[in-house]
Amino acid sequence: MGYIGSHGVAALHKYKYSGVDHSYVAKYVLQPFWSRCVNFFPLWMPPNMITLMGFMFLVTSALLGYIYSPRLDSPPPRWVHFAHGLLLFLYQLYLNSPPRSNCLWTSYCSNGWEDPFLPSYDVVAI
Repeated sequence: MGYIGSHGVAALHKYKYSGVDHSYVAKYVLQPFWSRCVNFFPLWMPPNMITLMGFMFLVTSALLGYIYSPRLDSPPPRWVHFAHGLLLFLYQLYLNSPPRSNCLWTSYCSNGWEDPFLPSYDVVAI
């Protein structure tokens, strides 16, 4: 094979992803927080819509920055900076839809346009 030798190919066949976090922060802070956030959304709302709502928070943040300082030559009002922080927090809160999809006994394999599309534009908006 091209860049990977036979030893590397054999190691790739044995590889299994495991994304489990056993830290104290994950156990005592993040898991209870996400468990409360899962109950915030109605059960009829699909996880992809939650992701799209999170993307809209970033678009709102970018629009606020553009409206109050279009050429970046003057500082925007102080509340705009606080709004950026709040909207970025809400973005990461709404982007966490896999626990919500696990609650619905479904998987997050939608293969829709939002899977590669929205995270790539999120990086541009940040």
